This record gives sequence, structure tokens and C-alpha cells, in this order.
Amino acid sequence: MTDWTQTSARLKGRAWLVVRHDDAPRLLESAKRLGEPDDWLVRPVKKDTDPDTWVSITFPRALIDALGRALRASGVQGG
Repeated sequence: MTDWTQTSARLKGRAWLVVRHDDAPRLLESAKRLGEPDDWLVRPVKKDTDPDTWVSITFPRALIDALGRALRASGVQGG
């Protein structure tokens, strides 16, 4: 299997966000009740010139609407 095929298989059925490292804790706090902790994967963005600036978050795709509602309820604003 190629890297792309493996990545695609691993992310099937998942939503993917890339957010500023400093914003990730607030997003995850807002989303705490939306899924099991193992369902939410947070990883550094490896290909960025400054990997400490961004993180990649994947979570079950079925939770996209619920995450939006949770973020609005918590007052988190988009950029």
C-alpha cells in the first residue's frame, strides 16, 4: 500500500481540521462531550515550516454538525 492509500483508509469516515496550536485546547474543550477521547486524534502538522504553529485534528465525520453547535454555544469564533 502506498502512503496515500494508507492515509486515505485511516481517515475514511473522519473530518479533518487544521487549527493553530494555541486554539486547539479551546476547540477540544468545546468538543469534550461529543465523542470518546480515542475518537479525536491530535497531531502536529509535519509539513509546515513551523510545526509548533499548527495541529491537525481528526474526528468522526458524523460529529461535524454537533461540533459546530458546541463551538457556537461556547462562543468560539471562526477566523
